[in-house]
Amino acid sequence: MPIIAVSRQVGSWGDLIASLVAERLNLVFVDRGMFVSLLQERGFSLTQALSAETEEMPPDFWGQLSEHRRRAGILLGTILYELALENRLLVVGHGAEVLLRGVGHALRVKVTAPFEVRAARVATQEAVKREAASELVRQSDQERFGYMKYLFHADWMESELYDVCINTETVGVLSGVELITSIAAAPELVATPESL
Repeated sequence: MPIIAVSRQVGSWGDLIASLVAERLNLVFVDRGMFVSLLQERGFSLTQALSAETEEMPPDFWGQLSEHRRRAGILLGTILYELALENRLLVVGHGAEVLLRGVGHALRVKVTAPFEVRAARVATQEAVKREAASELVRQSDQERFGYMKYLFHADWMESELYDVCINTETVGVLSGVELITSIAAAPELVATPESL
């Protein structure tokens, strides 16, 4: 079974797809809540664990100079690699697509949808006006882009970071789950001594 990394845009239904894939394949589901808990187990206070790294946001100017921010970023990567050794893992966000680049049994998935589709979904989900939802989507996209640039020097939308891209404007949630689970079963994604 491969390690699966799911990157998603707000309003793309990527979190739902990821949780359903993890449930179906009986994988350890690692999201922000799990990262916060694991950071606390390693001595970070709740305030430190709830930093911009676990929220997938770039730091402000002063945050870029903070030693804590650098340590938290390094520790998130270390935690991911420790969990990856168990080989039954699905990670949502947190730069896993970059951290798992070159791991032969890692499946890196991007879940996306056009801006207007995502804004309409966020407006419905959050019960806000369309303009406010559009601003939420725009802000989330900018924050995640900045997060990836700051911690990994990577372009979040670079297609080479992903093995599969699912556009939920046309591919529904259940079809997305089916697609990921079927690709995860491919013989090319079986762990080897080299990939481990």
